Amino acid sequence: MSSIFVWKEKLLRLYAKYSIYVDKALQFVLAFAAFWLISSKIGYMKPLTQQVVTMVLAVICTFLPMVFTAITAAALVIAHLTSLSLGVAAATAAVFLVMFIFYFRFAGGTAIIALLMPLAFFLKIPYAIPIIWGLIGTPVCVIPIACGTIVYFIISYVNTSATVIKGSSDKIVQQITVYIQRVFQNREMWLAIAAFVLCLLIVYTIRRLSIDHAWEISIVCGAITNLVVMVAGDLMLDIHTEYLQVIAGGAASALLAFLVQFFVFTVDYSRTERLQFEDDEYYYYV
Repeated sequence: MSSIFVWKEKLLRLYAKYSIYVDKALQFVLAFAAFWLISSKIGYMKPLTQQVVTMVLAVICTFLPMVFTAITAAALVIAHLTSLSLGVAAATAAVFLVMFIFYFRFAGGTAIIALLMPLAFFLKIPYAIPIIWGLIGTPVCVIPIACGTIVYFIISYVNTSATVIKGSSDKIVQQITVYIQRVFQNREMWLAIAAFVLCLLIVYTIRRLSIDHAWEISIVCGAITNLVVMVAGDLMLDIHTEYLQVIAGGAASALLAFLVQFFVFTVDYSRTERLQFEDDEYYYYV
């Protein structure tokens, strides 16, 4: 076990030495993955689907704050949707505008979460994001988590319904109405948002408690919360969730969270001491 901690310290020292390069490399990978995902799922404007365009955009975003990657991703989505339907593109632009208003007002600096959320969905591990940011973030992280979830369901709907959307291009108002209804009346989407919000709040609350193994307990409780909410919602709302996928995704997400916890917060609880002392006016418990 001690050798694991030795390797951990070596990795942390190595990261500290080259952090500027590692951070930029990871930012490039995230930007490239986000742009590639958009082009592969809703790539209706063919010039923007070329790998060189994706690469150039990712390189540019690497040297800008993370929020510019999110703005570029939103612009790509709208550009592709414009080739499919002006009505759907306009409605999506309005949705994104509301999201960015909430982001800049309440959740500045959390753009990475909104970018990771759709990617995590397509990797079948969306539960990892609320658990991990419950450990290292604050309750305000529920805003980019909700926004990223909505973006995923928008992309999924357009990807599966492109033929229907294009077929009704002569009826813009009806097209927008159907699009908004299909996306925002999607019970699976709201169930996922509810599960993620509850999970993050539970993980955040438990990991701040003054108890041994608080972080480990919070991870387990977060994974269980996701599972219980998704299964209960499936039974109540008749959504037909894939239980095996939920369980496997939850387990993989918990393992990722434990990995993050290992590098961010590792404590030897065998040396825990609790003290009580007093002065003329107060009792103190440490």
